[in-house]
Amino acid sequence: MSRKRKNQTRQDASARVATAPGEPSGRPAVSNSARPLYDRAAGLIEGQQISEAMNLLRGQSHSDLWLRNLLAVCLLRSNRPQEAMDLLRPGVWASNGLSLRNDVPVEFIANFATGQLLQGRVNAAVNALDSLRRDDHPAVQKLRAAIAQWMNGLSFWGRWRVRLGIDPTEAIPLGFTPGEIPPEPGLSDPE
Repeated sequence: MSRKRKNQTRQDASARVATAPGEPSGRPAVSNSARPLYDRAAGLIEGQQISEAMNLLRGQSHSDLWLRNLLAVCLLRSNRPQEAMDLLRPGVWASNGLSLRNDVPVEFIANFATGQLLQGRVNAAVNALDSLRRDDHPAVQKLRAAIAQWMNGLSFWGRWRVRLGIDPTEAIPLGFTPGEIPPEPGLSDPE
């Protein structure tokens, strides 16, 4: 396949996600058709009605990345991190499978990293946060603080094991409710 054809294929794939006016091209936004469902589900989540939001979202097609993120938030808050990661993985990983996308809101990747932490995959979560290069973002700061607090509670040898890439077998305590919803769909912080 020629280089031009490969680039066109990538552009076609990223064009499936709508972009908001004023957003850099390729940055996803809630599609017009998904907007009513998004608003309703986000309201349920904000009202701590996680089961209701999950039921509402589960019955829908999740081609919209924002709806998948909302369902992932529900799954994280229901202590089902593997399902949340499986749902987010296609939307946050680049097509090369080697790096995370840089055209999705920070919160989506933070939710993916949260799922990793809730499964004890500290090194993978740190790598995801490092790839963002957004240490100023509140979601990233919360996750890094939770990791630092957990690391400080480890023994000397426990810290060395993590630094050597040996993850613990238990979930990392976060100290906050998992799952981030971007403040305004399609208008997530500019880079």
